[in-house]
Amino acid sequence: VELYGKVKLNGKYKYDAKVGNVAVNSLVETDNLWLNQHNYVSAKAKLKYELINKIQTLTIMNFPGMKSYNISGKIKVNPTGKIDTIDFNYKDNKKTTVKIKGSLSTNDVNISVEGTDFDAQLLTSLANLNIPLDGSTDFILLMKGNPSNPYLTVTLNVESGEVFYVPFT
Repeated sequence: VELYGKVKLNGKYKYDAKVGNVAVNSLVETDNLWLNQHNYVSAKAKLKYELINKIQTLTIMNFPGMKSYNISGKIKVNPTGKIDTIDFNYKDNKKTTVKIKGSLSTNDVNISVEGTDFDAQLLTSLANLNIPLDGSTDFILLMKGNPSNPYLTVTLNVESGEVFYVPFT
């Protein structure tokens, strides 16, 4: 993963020493941030991290006024380190949606990733691949079982596709 650019974090931190609870509320802003080959010119989101009774929760919320996309999600980690909850949703103003749901532990994985109307070129830029790819994709990725040897299925549908400038459907 290649990551460069500017990320600005502003927020509040609260610590309760009596019980060891922590709460952090933050605003995250990007300025010309690159993830592999994709540029997030300007993005904003609100993050909330809580450590309450040894259970960690990270919540992602849309920043009010952002009209180009809608983002939300939650990751919850129990005291044993098992990720009980993965629930992430993204929707942009071009009808693209991505949903990630599941759970993960040292001996069990159950994750689904579903995308609709996803720009194929964005997929290759996020994966850091230099492949000329065009079209719109719908996909479903399911991963289940033991993390050291998971069962993985991927379904990919492409509309108006091109690979290396050769059309296909």
